[in-house]
Amino acid sequence: MTTRLPGSDRPEFVLFVPMTPFGGERNNMVGWIAGRADAPDYGKLRVLTFPRDRPIAGPLNVENLIDADSTIRQQLTLLCPSAANCIRGNLLVLPVASSFIYVEAVLRAGRVHEPHPELQRVILATQGRVVMAESFEKALDALFPAQQQPPPTTTPPPSTTPPPSTTPPSDVAALVKSATDHYNAAQAASKRATSPNMAAS
Repeated sequence: MTTRLPGSDRPEFVLFVPMTPFGGERNNMVGWIAGRADAPDYGKLRVLTFPRDRPIAGPLNVENLIDADSTIRQQLTLLCPSAANCIRGNLLVLPVASSFIYVEAVLRAGRVHEPHPELQRVILATQGRVVMAESFEKALDALFPAQQQPPPTTTPPPSTTPPPSTTPPSDVAALVKSATDHYNAAQAASKRATSPNMAAS
């Protein structure tokens, strides 16, 4: 992702790996390891640790939350009669303002005449809440309904950042929506630039 690390004055491209305690029964997220990909810090690793006074859901916690949701479980049963029909993608843990949002794609496995997997559902989650819809935008609307105030998130930022801000959930939704719009516009521009029908310059 492209983000600004705590203490930095510029956005940069980094690879994030969420870290959970080893050898214990707790799967809460205790930090990140960020692999930096821009000069002059190319190849350097940075560890961001989170406060220990409040647990933050790790990837396995969220996967368990997804599996325990009766509505999602029922929809997945109808969508995927057998495990071979669907692929659940890697769970992404993305920072948004002073919170986190968890994203997971549900794909239909490729077939002989359709070798590439097809997106079927998108699962979004925050701390303790999870939804599933046909697209990212619909899942975002379900996670942050416009007509009702969702419960405030309590996820603290990394300990190397200033004290957590009181970013309203509606602002978090707006930030995620803005990032999605920019991504979709970039994808559309990329397709136009690589189209074989374009005249050579």
